Amino acid sequence: MKSPKDTAPRPAGLRLELVLKADSIGSVEAVSEAVGLINVPGVDISIIRSGVGMVSQSDVLYAETSGRLIIGFQVGVVPGLEKTLGDRRIEVRLWEPTGSIILKKTGNS
Repeated sequence: MKSPKDTAPRPAGLRLELVLKADSIGSVEAVSEAVGLINVPGVDISIIRSGVGMVSQSDVLYAETSGRLIIGFQVGVVPGLEKTLGDRRIEVRLWEPTGSIILKKTGNS
């Protein structure tokens, strides 16, 4: 017989939906692959939008409907967008270079 603890609904896992921007399609593909290798128990990580170029207004709109996180590799933010990001509480994290990040993730450093 199951106890009430066994039949109680379990809370859904956390979801982290990312907007990914990079300087080239090769970087987008490499970072997407590296993100796919991340395994955090109870957390579903997915990229809901990716593209080449600077972080733009349309990226902000996608981030606003998801986890409110934009990650960028070797790119910047379109000038004047900082106020919108702050007003909408969108977090942007920018990194350079992608090669060292991927090497560290795969243990080939």
